[in-house]
Amino acid sequence: MSDDPIPRSQSSEFWQFMSGIKKVDPKFYLCMVNWLSSCESPGTTRQRQTHMVLYFRFFRRETFEHPSFSKTNPDILKAFFRMMKDKRRSDGRAYTSSYLKCMYSALKSFFQYAFIEGRIAENYMLKVKRPKGEDKIGYDILTDDETERFVNYFKSEIVKAKDSRPSVRRSAILQFTMVWAYLSVGMRSSELASIKLEDFLDSDFPQLRMRVKGNRIDTRPIPDSTADYIRQWIARYRRKAGPKDLVFCSIKKKDEVIPASQIKGWIAKACKKIGIKKRVTTHSLRATMLTRIYRQGANIFEVQAAAGHKETQTTFGYIRLAEMQQNSAARRYDLENFLSEKKPAEKRKRKPEVIPTTLGQ
Repeated sequence: MSDDPIPRSQSSEFWQFMSGIKKVDPKFYLCMVNWLSSCESPGTTRQRQTHMVLYFRFFRRETFEHPSFSKTNPDILKAFFRMMKDKRRSDGRAYTSSYLKCMYSALKSFFQYAFIEGRIAENYMLKVKRPKGEDKIGYDILTDDETERFVNYFKSEIVKAKDSRPSVRRSAILQFTMVWAYLSVGMRSSELASIKLEDFLDSDFPQLRMRVKGNRIDTRPIPDSTADYIRQWIARYRRKAGPKDLVFCSIKKKDEVIPASQIKGWIAKACKKIGIKKRVTTHSLRATMLTRIYRQGANIFEVQAAAGHKETQTTFGYIRLAEMQQNSAARRYDLENFLSEKKPAEKRKRKPEVIPTTLGQ
């Protein structure tokens, strides 16, 4: 069995540090590898590697040495979190409280693992206070108008690609189908990208089976419109694929998951084209969907089930009514409307969205 069960391609800088650590403290190196191997998903592994790289950089800068158990102590860990609280990202934004708490949990988990393995006498992180601070959400959600413009952009790209070469048409249809699924089902980026053909449970009540956080299998119902688009996508581009193959895959490499950076690029390009000056991510689309169904009458427990959250408190963090309703509230409480009407206006029924009945037409 290889000493490095985790692919080095996931983080080259992480493994550059690890090669130096292996020479200084082989026990630290082996403990780190085994700890990462115990992660429940590749996403968690990558996230922990990112956290450790930040800690390794700080350790080298402060001690001029590679991290090791003999040189680690509570004081240096406290100094690390003080530095992270004031540190800025490359784009000038501060690290959010949620990110720092996640990093704290990762380091605490590692040193707890080392303690259980008998590598250290105590878990140093127990003497470090959990980071606190204002939680600034790192993404924005779309208003109703922005959602409509956003979806219409991807529809128009299909129309433009009608006479283009096949790969361009395929890409336009792929982008629209995935964006529609994000906005109508509220899935995380990795959940939708890793869906296999056998996970699309096509019936009178279509469902998607997915692997969610915590390495759990969750099955969620999906709207008929979303099921129709997925059916059309499969019929056109994935009819020869097997049950274990991906529903959505890279255009060039049919057996590879579409990178999150590529999906992020689609969203950024769409926002730039239609003039949305917000930080929109796939998580923005997820929060937009959850906020929308809450406004439409779903109670918090139904929204929690749609999001796949364990705790109701987590779900509340996704519902951003203030952002989505700021314009409609100004219209609703217009004084002139109040004085001219003896009774509140009835709630207007929203017209159904006009969507293409067949992809590519």
